[in-house]
Amino acid sequence: MKGCPPLDAPPCRLVLVGFMGAGKSTVGALVARAVGWEFVDLDDQVERSAGRPVAEIVRGLGLAAFRRMEAEAGRRALARDRVVVAAGGGWAAEPGRMAETRADARTVWLQVRPATALARVVASGVPRPLLEDAPNPLAAAETLLAERTPRYALGDITIDTEEKSPEQVAQEVIDRAGLEVPSRTGREVPDRTGLGVPDRTGLEVPSRTGLARPVPSGRRPRTEDGPKERTGTS
Repeated sequence: MKGCPPLDAPPCRLVLVGFMGAGKSTVGALVARAVGWEFVDLDDQVERSAGRPVAEIVRGLGLAAFRRMEAEAGRRALARDRVVVAAGGGWAAEPGRMAETRADARTVWLQVRPATALARVVASGVPRPLLEDAPNPLAAAETLLAERTPRYALGDITIDTEEKSPEQVAQEVIDRAGLEVPSRTGREVPDRTGLGVPDRTGLEVPSRTGLARPVPSGRRPRTEDGPKERTGTS
């Protein structure tokens, strides 16, 4: 694997980490499109290799088997240059994973509160075994996020996703990571975001995360489940 430049220079790889419902898949795709890089969703890679959804892998083969597949998908993705990787919620929480990643990529932690994550997961309709099987999904989300937070916090950059559209979060990722957006011509929308798309909260974009449905200010989501970024455990 080639090493990336130091933090004061543009990176050659970008990895988005964070809890389920943080918007890693949606934001990652927007960032990759804006900067002209490849986008890799680790859950997608695992599903293609296994030929079935992540939730079925976890229930059929067990969480440990899924983590092994996920780790291999991550190693393959990070062997490439000019790539944006959306990691599952549990990928970065594995011991030593963030330490080995920091040498080869710029890592960005997309923060989300447990209640917001749960609301987004529910809206997405993607099965989440780690929460669905819990008597109290919100309490389970709070506990799981608390356990993973020290690992997420090892990222190079931290971005709060609350009350922001996917485009706003993607632009912040680009700006703070020092990514270069190629000049374009013939844009059909004002270039307020650098993404070539309008910047408006609630924009309906293909999303498995629920980020296109931000939780209104002053309203707490119901204590049920939240969205999925994909079809998995995270």
